[in-house]
Parts: sequence; C-alpha cells; structure tokens
Amino acid sequence: RQPRHGGRKPPRLTAAARLSLPEWLHGALKADAPPGAFGRYAPLLLDRPDALGLNVRPARWSPKDYCAALVAEGWPVGSAAPCALAPHGVLLKSRPRDVASLPGVAGDGNAPVFVQDAVQQWGVSALAPFVGPSARVLDACAAPGGKARALLHHASDARITALDRSARKVRELERRLPSGDGEGSAHRVACGDAVEPGGWWDGEPFDAIVLDAPCSATGILRSKPEVKHHQDEASVAGLVEVQARMLPALWSLLRPGGALLYMTCSLLRAENDA
Repeated sequence: RQPRHGGRKPPRLTAAARLSLPEWLHGALKADAPPGAFGRYAPLLLDRPDALGLNVRPARWSPKDYCAALVAEGWPVGSAAPCALAPHGVLLKSRPRDVASLPGVAGDGNAPVFVQDAVQQWGVSALAPFVGPSARVLDACAAPGGKARALLHHASDARITALDRSARKVRELERRLPSGDGEGSAHRVACGDAVEPGGWWDGEPFDAIVLDAPCSATGILRSKPEVKHHQDEASVAGLVEVQARMLPALWSLLRPGGALLYMTCSLLRAENDA
C-alpha cells in the first residue's frame, strides 16, 4: 500500500531530484555526456567514496612494497593494492580514521607518501615524457601542492615553480613542497596571478606547464556534494571566462616543443573540450 500524505499521493520526483541534482546541472551533465554514458554514471554520483588513493615516492617504496608495509603494520592482507591507473599509486580499500597513522604519511613535503586521487596522479604522469633532467616546470594554481609532488615522483630533479595567487595558500605550499634530501631542492614558490606573468615570471620559458584551472568541481560531487549548491549557470560562465584567459597567458610561457597539461575537476564540456 502507498503511504498517504494528507490523503494525497506523494509527489513524483523529477529525474534531477532522484539524483539529488539541481535542474541546471542535471541538464548540463546529461547534454555533455557521450551517448548512453549519463545513465550509467549518474547514479554513482550519490555514492560516497569508499577507498583512499595514495601516491608513494618510488625512491622509498614501490606500490607493491608499500602494500606489504601496510600488512606489516597490521593492516589485513588484501586491504590495499597497487593502482592500475597511477604508476606510483596505491588504493586503500577502506578509509582510515587517521590518515597520518599510515606508514610514510606526514604533514610536510618530505613525507614519502601522501593522499592523492588516482586520476590526478594519472593526469600528471602524462607530462613525464616531457620533463627531462633539470627541466623547468610551472605548476599553476598549485595549492595544496599535490600535483608538484606527484611530478617529482616522475622527475626528482625537475625545477618546479609552484604558483598561486593566495598568500595563505602560498604559505601552505611552502610547508608541503619537498625540501632537503635532494628531492625538489630547486623548487620555487611564487605568489601571483597566472594571467599576469609579468609580476612573477623570470622570462625563461618552461619545458612543461600544469594548469589545473579553477573550475566548478562538478567532477568530484561524490566527495564534495556541497558543490551543487555553490555553483550555478552564472558561476560556471564566470569560471569559463577565467579559464579562457589563463590558457593563452600560460601558453605563451612554454618553450617550443614543450607540453602544457590542462586539467579540471569538472564534467562539463564548457570547462574542458570547449
């Protein structure tokens, strides 16, 4: 029997409401998805992540060796596995209450293990073939530093400029980026606007650039469901305008033959392909 609400049938939910999405975002995601894809992935947006991605410094552990170290620390056999998507990644199949209790994890940049989503690790790995010895690399919008640290796992002697426009985030970058023990010793942290390089760029072109552009974050709704309440069509249009200014500004800093990696945490075509 159907429950009754004051003698009336309960209201029928819209397709967007069933997925806990605002109408504008439901329409945009559905329109931008490849044929048949939206129906497969949309229900997954309601699931909270049940695993944790780790990035392991290869000079300290291989992913397989790190999994063995977890077992030695008392974690059950099979509770972690090397991540097929990320060369230095480990997927922990349950999220620990205290991440800092894991082997090799600490709050500063010298820690050999840190939390990072496998897709971000995979994205940064695409730049590895372009980053030779002593290559100059720009990490734009660098905070909190995970992309720079991931790149150093591929090219430990890269000279990284980590850029962010927030003075608070720059202080955090200085704490999180590697120092000492030879890894990342040539890195530089700069406070400045990516679209106005005259204020922070030394004039020497970069061999590789990571542009993790400010975006709607619609690709991480599972871990940050509040995003759908913080964004709307107008705010996405504003973000697209910022992205469209950042890309050519940074492209001009790239040496001939170099590579620029453009990445967002968005599923919207306007912020990616377009």
